[in-house]
Amino acid sequence: MKLKSMATPTKIYLMDPPELATLLETSVNKVLLLDSRSCFEHNNGKIRRSLHIVSSSMIKRRLQTDKVKILELLHLSADSVKDIRHVVVYDQSSSDLSSLCPDSFTTLVLSKLANHFPSSVHLLKGGFAKFLTLYPEECVQSSEAKPAPCPSVEPGELIRACGPTQIFPHVYLGSEKDALSLDTIKARKISHVLNVSMTCPKADFIQEANFMRIAVNDTCTDKLLCHFIKAFKFLDDVKRSNGCALIHCMAGVSRSPTLAVAYVMKCNRMPYDEAYRFVKDRRPAISPNLNFLGQLLEFDKCQKEHRTVPTYPSERAEEKYNTSGPCKRQCKRLADIRSLSSSKLCLDIQTAVKNGCKATSDNGKDDLSPSSVISKLSIT
Repeated sequence: MKLKSMATPTKIYLMDPPELATLLETSVNKVLLLDSRSCFEHNNGKIRRSLHIVSSSMIKRRLQTDKVKILELLHLSADSVKDIRHVVVYDQSSSDLSSLCPDSFTTLVLSKLANHFPSSVHLLKGGFAKFLTLYPEECVQSSEAKPAPCPSVEPGELIRACGPTQIFPHVYLGSEKDALSLDTIKARKISHVLNVSMTCPKADFIQEANFMRIAVNDTCTDKLLCHFIKAFKFLDDVKRSNGCALIHCMAGVSRSPTLAVAYVMKCNRMPYDEAYRFVKDRRPAISPNLNFLGQLLEFDKCQKEHRTVPTYPSERAEEKYNTSGPCKRQCKRLADIRSLSSSKLCLDIQTAVKNGCKATSDNGKDDLSPSSVISKLSIT
């Protein structure tokens, strides 16, 4: 392995494909293999046992400013990586560190990883393209994969086109397109639909009694946690009736996967990180927004402490604020802040704006769950 220096003070190594193949064969439990490519490329093909780092402009910005840590982005705890000896990141075809754009997501990921794994971080030489050529048996490719992605196909359309994903025998996770396709519904023997959106329509061929809507938008303020219990009851009733339910939102990427992860946590008695991996292994394109991830962490805490899941906001409040009007949205935020004040929690608004909406308690320590912090204040 040849030592390469980057623009940052950290040192990153270059790993040849044969060396990675050997590690995967002999020491796979000590290797953290990460795919830094787009969802579009990842869905077309990946190296076995690799984790996909979902990227977006928002995630990149928060990673750059340390508002989210790299292990949090990977949904890994410090304990889960304590035995890792080699961290390998790959993109599509970079042959050397010098060929990486200094502002690329891959460069940022390598730099952040080097802070957690000194002298253990590598870039795979030649990326996925070269590894696939040399070790096709160690790669997984979509049956629809092509030598090069078609530029006329948007990644979002590819995700919607992949069809529903089976999570349990009685539960599928999918998109609006899946819910409106009679052929898809019939092929999977889906009898019920759980629509996690404000706008996705109900298909005419689904009976009203077999349909539930959870009206939320994919934003940094909408609440899903308070709907978990009634959604679980709906899905449990489907199972008891020997039916099959499709959980969906627009693309099956953020809102509906959040609910699917929560249901896995409840049914399998899994902690958040295991349940998230359970769903992501089956549907790699999922990427719940940070607000919903915070609510999953809060649900995880409720389960561990055997506490009742919060049911805020009230139905009356939901009815009042479930609009797109900016004035009513602002009123909701003010109401939330008043609620915090009544709980003897204070928000230093000036500092919050300056530091990316950070909420603190009277003693200066973080005293709010991630979902509360994100949902009470705007993120710019």
